[in-house]
Amino acid sequence: GAVAFIASILGALLIERVDITSSVAATEGVSPFVALPIGFAAAILIALINGEVITRLSRSGFKTASFIVTLAGFLAYPALAILVLPNAAAPAPPYIGSLGRDAVPPIVATPLILLAAAAGIFSLVRSVRSGRRSRGAVVPAIFVIGALLIPLLLLSTSRGIPLMLVVCGATVGVLEVVTQMSVFGRHAYAIGGNRLDSRLAGVNIARTIKTGFLIMGFAYFLGGVLYLARLDAASPLIGRGLELRSIAAAAIGGVSL
Repeated sequence: GAVAFIASILGALLIERVDITSSVAATEGVSPFVALPIGFAAAILIALINGEVITRLSRSGFKTASFIVTLAGFLAYPALAILVLPNAAAPAPPYIGSLGRDAVPPIVATPLILLAAAAGIFSLVRSVRSGRRSRGAVVPAIFVIGALLIPLLLLSTSRGIPLMLVVCGATVGVLEVVTQMSVFGRHAYAIGGNRLDSRLAGVNIARTIKTGFLIMGFAYFLGGVLYLARLDAASPLIGRGLELRSIAAAAIGGVSL
């Protein structure tokens, strides 16, 4: 939560204010093409530091290094964020604020939702026919698709699908592919299942952990931008409580601490 805050406020504080009605740009700040990458770089840097410290502690025998290091960040990074943004808030640039307000129009959203649902069901049926999954395994997934389809269609026919929901859905889809269909994903699940067996099987544990935290750096930045768009300002409220909800989601999902 704190890193998402840092990434968002760096972008908001650095971005140049440009009056679109005038040919003269404001002299304060920097271009968004520079400010946003700086926020992204800050999130990636913190994630890489986390990964490096965690892998070094793991080699020393700390089995809960990930939890300890990120908990320390939970205590330390809010103070850093307050140093960066001592004031109550900083306004978000207009085009980021529009991300929190705009939506995909119904004429486009509704066919896309139906197409996505049909593609998901087709993929599940195909996996059963190929023998990769049993019928009992795909039934809950089909029910989930049906349960999501109804509210999404109601939403799309009323005001359209919010752009923030589209970004979140696309991110989930990309991460699903990365974790389920890549070498990194297989190695990550193997390490989570049994770290010793993974090392004996030739998995590079340190590299996999660092890659995982590199992906988390992207998640930090994306979360900060979405919070920034939702609140239309960089505020200390950004990311507050996010870490506790993340831990709860992981624990409910069955992940061992």
